[in-house]
Amino acid sequence: MKIILFIAILPLILMNLSAQEWKTYPYNPENSIISFPKDEGLHTNEKTEWWYTFAKLKGKETGNDYTVMFTFFYRDTLFFDGLRIFNISNETTKEFFHDAKPVNYNTNSVDYLNIEAKIYGQNRVETWKTKADSNGILIPFNYKLKAKAAFGAINLDYNVIKRPLILADSGFLYQGSKNYTYYYSFTEIEVNGELTLNGITEPVEGIAWFDKQYGNFHPEVEEKYEWLSLKLSNGIDINTWEIFNKDFQVPQTPDYKQFNCYIDDNTSLNTYDFKIERLDYFYSPDSARVYCKKFLLTEPKLDLNLEVEISNPNCEPSYPFNFYEGPLKIKGKVGDENITGFGFGELLHTYNKQAIEFKYPNTKWNRDSLIKWSISNPDFGRPVTYDLYSRTFNTKYILIDSTLTDTSYTVAPSDFSQDSLYQFLLISSSPGNFFKDSISTEFYMPISVFEENNSDIKVFPTIFSNSIIVERESTIPSENTNIVIVSDINRIILKKRLKMNSSRMKLYFNNLPDGLYVIYVSDRGIVYSKKIIHVSN
Repeated sequence: MKIILFIAILPLILMNLSAQEWKTYPYNPENSIISFPKDEGLHTNEKTEWWYTFAKLKGKETGNDYTVMFTFFYRDTLFFDGLRIFNISNETTKEFFHDAKPVNYNTNSVDYLNIEAKIYGQNRVETWKTKADSNGILIPFNYKLKAKAAFGAINLDYNVIKRPLILADSGFLYQGSKNYTYYYSFTEIEVNGELTLNGITEPVEGIAWFDKQYGNFHPEVEEKYEWLSLKLSNGIDINTWEIFNKDFQVPQTPDYKQFNCYIDDNTSLNTYDFKIERLDYFYSPDSARVYCKKFLLTEPKLDLNLEVEISNPNCEPSYPFNFYEGPLKIKGKVGDENITGFGFGELLHTYNKQAIEFKYPNTKWNRDSLIKWSISNPDFGRPVTYDLYSRTFNTKYILIDSTLTDTSYTVAPSDFSQDSLYQFLLISSSPGNFFKDSISTEFYMPISVFEENNSDIKVFPTIFSNSIIVERESTIPSENTNIVIVSDINRIILKKRLKMNSSRMKLYFNNLPDGLYVIYVSDRGIVYSKKIIHVSN
């Protein structure tokens, strides 16, 4: 019976051994420049390094759901060696707790993960170390993390259960316009230990993620990014980001966008052929900044289509600068398979309301020319669509076209009478209508040919008190010379028609408020306009 039982479980034993064959020191992934445990330690020749983790935990006594983010950041300064960031979010109550402190490293080993950090100005020491057995031999990919802040503490045991995900296959990649980084992730880690929050200590268990980066980057002062770590219900794990350049654009190159995916212990995918669309946005807790709330992530090789949403908008650390750092929820498909999941996002890129202005018409309007507008603060992550309307005096706006993406539009000249004044309204909207604005033009009389410089119409004086003169130099008789004067709030003040064979008309005004007006004179397909100012005697 024992032999039969052994034969029955042998495939499971072999499968487990195969799946865990990487879990030894030293471990050198194929085609990678990363080596374990050496590259878990400090790299003294690099300007910047960080050890980053987030954990999704369940309280065994309260039943509360927690997310924890913890980072040791190394960047040598005059007074301290780096920074420690420690966040706990109670996902049951949506409370967020944040603490960031400068640190000096009493110990930071170069050959394995062994950090003892003294909080700057305090006697408290926090640690993150590779665990060892009773003989002092390192236990591969097992760690102990201990930290404390005013709001609580963690004492957690980490056991990595999926092989390391080596980004860009080799572990080295360029980021943005001038940076490089070495980068790997542990995408699934079993977690057990204790968590203290608001004076209550309880055992917790859950799943964690670990990121290690070192290079010449400096996220506080350089190009901003949106980073997403995603754990899907089918076992796929994704590390992806997009970096915005100084013009708020994301160049479609591997320097600015990456999708690194753990499929299983034998298969990874590294590509920049993917797409992230922003579907909605949210304000920071103090309403001073706007972050993306919902992403649509698609990738063709996996036939992946995921909706990724911020699940707790309160998670915004304020030191060393403001950024979002919190949990995500996921739903969608991989192929025909329905998928759910969770993850964590780090969002340094923020968004501003679009600034739109009309370019044409501005002082005149040729109805055969394009209606044009511009956006002075374009942002790749905040695409804008436009609805264009028109109206005449004392009428409601009529929609010309909707959801336009270009910043120009050709109208049908036959839709606009040459004897009427028209105003255009443009409504601009971001996805989800989070950012919405409208702008309008003044009223303009359409023309087929614009020849103001050759016009034989003259209006004077420009600054007047009681009257102005409209003069036509042409000797060609015309009974269609129309005169319209409009106020600065687009109200018609006066309408006149110059008689046939008449070359001059004097216009008188009584009780006209001081201010700016526009006079339009149309004659034989040409519209002359001029700004005039009324000043009382």
